[in-house]
This record gives sequence, structure tokens and C-alpha cells, in this order.
Amino acid sequence: MLIFEPPISNIVSLVDNGTDDPIFVEKLCEMLFLVYADNGMFEEAIGVFDYMEKSGFKIHQKCCKVLLLALKRCGKMDMCYSFFRRMVGADVEITVHSMTIVIDGLCKSGKVERAKDLMEEMVTKGIEPNVVSYTTLINGFFIKGMVDEALKVKTIMEQKRIEPNVVTYSTIAGGLCKLKRNKGNLKEAERLFEEMEKRGVRPNIVTYNALIDGYFKKGNFEEATQLFEEMDKMGVRPDIVTYNTLIDGHGKKGNLKEAKRLFEDMEKRGVTPDTVTYNTLIDGYGKIGKMTEAHNLRGVMEVMGHIPDVYTYSSLIHGELSSGESAEALKLLSEMKQRGLILNFVIYRAIISGLSKQGKADEALRLYNEMLEAGITPDYRLQSAMSGSLATVKS
Repeated sequence: MLIFEPPISNIVSLVDNGTDDPIFVEKLCEMLFLVYADNGMFEEAIGVFDYMEKSGFKIHQKCCKVLLLALKRCGKMDMCYSFFRRMVGADVEITVHSMTIVIDGLCKSGKVERAKDLMEEMVTKGIEPNVVSYTTLINGFFIKGMVDEALKVKTIMEQKRIEPNVVTYSTIAGGLCKLKRNKGNLKEAERLFEEMEKRGVRPNIVTYNALIDGYFKKGNFEEATQLFEEMDKMGVRPDIVTYNTLIDGHGKKGNLKEAKRLFEDMEKRGVTPDTVTYNTLIDGYGKIGKMTEAHNLRGVMEVMGHIPDVYTYSSLIHGELSSGESAEALKLLSEMKQRGLILNFVIYRAIISGLSKQGKADEALRLYNEMLEAGITPDYRLQSAMSGSLATVKS
């Protein structure tokens, strides 16, 4: 059904002809602007803005903020940025909150340099960033892997006597620990942790989780465990992220006994395991050949309402192939297809390589052709494995 939307000037003229009160017309425009913004009718909302600007009506920044937030939520950052520019040009009151909305959206869409330029420009217009603005920009730089730029922003905010808060510190610690640049990142995160304590900023769960993850990634299991015990003593309750990080760390080390203990501990504390928790333990059992435990855990996972995903099957397939059980691996592959799960390159490579090593060249070649038909390109290692299989088939 075609819906006719009359221009804003036509709507207003219907009321304007019957009233001499410009304030009433202004309020009507505001109402229309908000209705359009709330309902995702962004072009219409901007049309109201245009009409109000041309008519000399006062445009309130609170109304404009509603549209900025709506555009950001919908991922329409080009339109959001453009509208903010319109606000500046129309002499709408610009607040630090409105500016930060745009900066946050730009950072999350990967346009951190534009966000930085916008912040610097707004400073020249008298809009001083606050701790939220700076923290948002720091996070944007970390998303892009620009560590030095992120740390420069922290220095700038401190020079302006804006104290970093727990969110700022947690953002920096998390950013440093997620990057794999060098061990200096972890050292810097440790230094920040000490700085927080000196400044009386109490670390929260996000801060602890970031450092624990960083320690595990660098193989510092003892430090990770000590930090876990410390957060407990400080009254910071471990959450699902904490436990998943610890279980994953111990699982990769082959310490399944400790991983299982942590799994039981989280349940005792009322932290409900999620799909990531189960997948992590299943992967750990598969890596040490304990396939009975892995399959049992998969059963528990399903009983608890968690549906096995690609990662679950990938771990089970890897485990079966490592144990020499190619038939079981193929059964799992068939089950994946029946469940409508999309096979990725990692799964194809694992099972094709495994079958090739076990001398099952015909089956490996069948799956290799199936992978090519699915549009998945093999890497050098897989091509080498298939060359060996083809030679076997020909002989």
C-alpha cells in the first residue's frame, strides 16, 4: 500500500492558518521531529529541522540528541555526522553529550581519526571533552590497534586535569591485553593497575578480567591465578568472562583437572556456564584424547539448553581425528550438515588432513572437492596434503 507523506510545510500550514501563536507551531514542529526520529523516519525528521531553521524557530539540542542517538543505533553514522554538522551550522546549542554520541558512533564504525578531528574542532568552539569523551576515543584507538595514539589521549586528558576513572583504566587495560604486539603491553597494563590503586580508583570486574586474560595469553599462569584469588579477597565477584578465561587458559595448558574444578566452582557460586564454557572444556578434553568426557559434556550442554555450534563440532572432530577415529569424525560432519551448520575452512582442513594422514585418500578427495564447490579456497598446507592423497589414489 502506498502511503502519501505530505511535506512538513503542508502539515504546518494546516495549523498555521488557524493560529497566530508561533510558539504553538514551534512545539508542533518539535513533536513531529521527535515522532519521526523515534520511528526511524530520518529524512522526514531532517525535513522538519530544515523547515524550523528556515522559519527562524528555536531548535532545542535535546530534540537533536534524540535523532543523533537513533541514527547511531541504526549504524547510519554518515547521516549522524552530517546532521551534527548541520546542528553546528544552525547554531543549535552543542553539548559535550551530543558531541560524545557522535564520537562514539564514529569510533565504533572504525572512523577514529574523524572522531579525533571532531573532538579537537569542538574544543576550539568551547566544548570541552569530559572523561566519557576521552575514554570513548581511547577505546576507538584500541579497536584500530593504535596503542600509542590511545595512550596519548590518556596523557592529554591528564594534562587537562581530567582524572581517568575505572572505565578509562579498564578500557586501556583491556585494549593492551587483547593486542599481541609485545610483552610490553602486559607490563603497561600492570603499571596501570598499580596507578589505579595509588589514585584510589578501585579496579572492577572488567579490569581484573582484562589482566587475567593478558596473563594467560603470555603464559603467566601463576600470576593469573594470584590475581583471581586477589579479586575474590577484594570482594569483586567473578563473572562468566572470568571463569571462561580461566577455564580456557588451563584447558590450553592441558590442566583439565583445574579447568573442571573451576567449572564446578562457578556452578556452586551461581554463575551459569554458557556455550563458550562448554566449548572450551570440550576442546580441552579433545586435545588430550578424552573423547568420552568430551561427548558426555556435549550431552550435558544440550540438556542445559545450549545448542552445539560450529566450534563444538570442530573441537569434537579434531579430537576424534587425533584419536584415529575417522569414522566418528565423519559422523559428526554428517550431523553438522543435518543441523544446518555451515562448514568452514577450519573444519574442512582438519578432517581432510586427518583422513589423508590415515590413508583414506578417496574420502579426503571427496571432501576436498566438496569444499571447492562450496567456494572455500584451500591454503598451501591443505594443497600439500591433497597432493600426497592424489599420489596415493593414482598408485
